[in-house]
Amino acid sequence: MVGILSIGYFLRNFDKKPLAVAMCVITALSILVFYFIPTDQYLRMIVVNCVGTFIFAPTAAIVWSMYEDVVAYGEYKFGRRSTGLIHSASLFSLKSGHMIAITVVGYLLAWFGYVANIEQTERSLFGIALMFSILPAIVALGKAYAIWRYLLHAVKMAEIETALAERHVANT
Repeated sequence: MVGILSIGYFLRNFDKKPLAVAMCVITALSILVFYFIPTDQYLRMIVVNCVGTFIFAPTAAIVWSMYEDVVAYGEYKFGRRSTGLIHSASLFSLKSGHMIAITVVGYLLAWFGYVANIEQTERSLFGIALMFSILPAIVALGKAYAIWRYLLHAVKMAEIETALAERHVANT
């Protein structure tokens, strides 16, 4: 909740694009650290999880606000707002990604020899550790890279918003 409550502070003081990239990288590092924390260090795990969650929570909201930038860009470039299309496409990709991730987790658990309700082998524990730390960290870094490639930074958005405002005034 503290992370969500801090969104306003972050957006008032930082450009969305580099902020989202930095937050994705910090999230990736906080997830990666779990691989190296001994299993008996529960308090350390809680602290790392709190830091990672604090950073991750506003990241999702910032990315959603970037969808609105895409809507504005579409209106600027093509003269039409496609809010519904942009948001439905993002929801479709989220749901498809969840479906793929769940399927991959099932296959990975089977590949590492996980069997429910028994004491796990070293191989299955290693697989669980990978799926809880290294693999999600790689995905978070991939997200950071995708956002880094995103072309709509603060200066470009200011230009687009000015042009749209002028266009709206001229059309009234």
